[in-house]
Amino acid sequence: MRVIKTYISILFLLGAFAVSGQTYDLLLEGNIEDATGPPFRFGTVDVYIDGAVFLTWTTLDPPNNSPITINQTELITSLSTLQLRERSIIGNFPPACDSMNNTTVYNLTQSIQLTITNSGCVTNMSAKLIPNIDSAFRLNGTGDLCIGQQLTLGATAGFPSVAYNWQYSTDNGGSWTNFPAGFNLSSTTSATIEEIIGSTHTNFLETDILFRVGTNSKGAYSANTVSVRYSACAPLVTSLNYSPPQCAGDPVNVVVNFDRTLDADEEFSQISVVDATDSSLILVQFTDVSTDTPGGTTFTFSNVTGLVEGESYRIQYQMKKGGVLVSGFIESTQTFTFNDAIPVTFSATWTDVDCFGENTGSIAISANGGAGNYEYRLDTGAWTPFDNSNTHSITNLVAGNYQVRVRDANGCTEEL
Repeated sequence: MRVIKTYISILFLLGAFAVSGQTYDLLLEGNIEDATGPPFRFGTVDVYIDGAVFLTWTTLDPPNNSPITINQTELITSLSTLQLRERSIIGNFPPACDSMNNTTVYNLTQSIQLTITNSGCVTNMSAKLIPNIDSAFRLNGTGDLCIGQQLTLGATAGFPSVAYNWQYSTDNGGSWTNFPAGFNLSSTTSATIEEIIGSTHTNFLETDILFRVGTNSKGAYSANTVSVRYSACAPLVTSLNYSPPQCAGDPVNVVVNFDRTLDADEEFSQISVVDATDSSLILVQFTDVSTDTPGGTTFTFSNVTGLVEGESYRIQYQMKKGGVLVSGFIESTQTFTFNDAIPVTFSATWTDVDCFGENTGSIAISANGGAGNYEYRLDTGAWTPFDNSNTHSITNLVAGNYQVRVRDANGCTEEL
C-alpha cells in the first residue's frame, strides 16, 4: 500500500517542552611541537569561549623533544562564540618564526556546523562543538501510527537549527537514514511516514521505527530515541483479480482481495479504480460500502467500462471507523493493465446468380481476429463452422438480400 495524500491532519500536542540549560561537548584534538635546537621551537594554544581563555596548552622548555598530543572532551554549559589561538616561537634570538596566529571567531551556529582548525608554526589543532540533545518526544498521541497519519516529533528546544538533523531507523538502530531536507533544522518536525521514507514505506508496516536527532555534520546524535509502531489501521489489498474482456468492448470485473475482514464498525468511505500514475483520475467509485458479503474479504467492481487500452490501474480507498474518517487514502501496490480483446473482423464478396430463378449465387467470406474457430450464419439459419485457412464460399444461393454473421470461439460476433 502507499498513501497518496492526507486531507485531514489534526495535531494534538500532549506535552510541552521545559527548556533547560543547553550543554555542548567540545572535542579538542591535535598536537604542539617541542624539539631541541638550534633552532629551539615551542608554542602555546589558547581556547577562547565568549572572548575569554577557557583552556591553555604550552610545550615544555627545550630540549624536551616531545610534542604535546591533545585528545580530550570538555563539557560546555554556555557558549556564544568559539576561537582557537596559537602563540609560537621558533629559533634562537632573533626568532626565525614569531607568530600570534588567530582563527576567525565562530558564532554558535558556525561552531556546530564546522570544525574549527588552527595550523601555525608549531601547532595543528581542531575543535568540534556538539550539542547534547538529550531528549526526543512524540507529541501527537500514543499507540500505533496509521498510514496517512501525521507524526510530530520534538527535541529539547534552544539549540541552533543546525543541531536538529532528524533520522529514522527501520532495523532497530542498526542503520540510520536522514529525514528529507524539508523536515530538518527545527526542534519539532511533523510528517507522515510516507513523506519521511518515501514510496517504499509500506514495506515497513507492522514495524517499530526508531527516531533520533543530532548534528549531522559532526555525526553526533542523541542516545535517546523514540519508537513508533507503523500500522495500516485498515485492511490491505493482497491481490487484484482482473478478468480481461472476451469480446472487444465488453465491460470487465475487478475483484479486490483484502488481508482481513472489516471490523464491525469499519466500512469503505470510498473505494475507487484510479489511474496507476495519476490517482486524481478516478474511473469508477463507490461510497460508504462494505465487502461483497458480511464477514467477507473481497470487494468486486462489476461491469467496469471506460478503460483505456494499455493503461494501468490500481485501487484507492479510504476507511471510515465508527462513522469517523480515518485520515489518509490508501492505494494498492498491485495494478492491472487493460488490454481489450482483439475484435472479430471479416470480409465478404458475392457472386450474383447467372439467370433469374437459379441458385447459382455465392458469398465468399474470410475472418480474422478474435479467438479463432469461426462459425458463420446466414439470416436466422444455423451456425456453421468453416475453415478460415482459405476463403470460404457459401454456395447455391438464390437472388436476394442476406445478413451474414461470423462469430469466434468466445461467441464474439460481427455482421455485415
